[in-house]
Amino acid sequence: MKNYLLLLLVLLSVACAKTKPVEAIGGIKPVDIYTRMEKEGYTTLKNIGGKSGNSWTNRKSTDSTEYMIVTMSSDVNTVESVKATATITPSKNIRNTLPFFVLIGTLPYDGADPSGVIRWLETNFDTKKSVETTIGDATFTLLSPSASSRVLRIEKNKALK
Repeated sequence: MKNYLLLLLVLLSVACAKTKPVEAIGGIKPVDIYTRMEKEGYTTLKNIGGKSGNSWTNRKSTDSTEYMIVTMSSDVNTVESVKATATITPSKNIRNTLPFFVLIGTLPYDGADPSGVIRWLETNFDTKKSVETTIGDATFTLLSPSASSRVLRIEKNKALK
């Protein structure tokens, strides 16, 4: 009887053990992102326990550009998505925001290839359509909603979900 009780306890503890969400990008935590951005002069707004999960929003503005990064997750130890947006005044060149996207795209995670992301961003930054690539544990989507804005989404590698 004691053996069965012990086995039951072990099975329950294994079943209840916390694991990272399947949608989480491996090897990166929200704190890795928002502290990196704070070092670059961005502010951080944390929304823990919101209806749609947890979010960390970093912002920085200049005279001609608005930068925003939103990190989303269902818990505080994993990253399920990152959305980086740069919006410029129409008289400026959107290509001047490329270093911002390089900073976000080269965040460390499982299977990261910073030089591959940089090449991909440089090659596709001026495209007018949505482009996507997968590198390691992450899928990158670059959107060009207008001549004055760019959006980079980083999510779990779709093939690994």
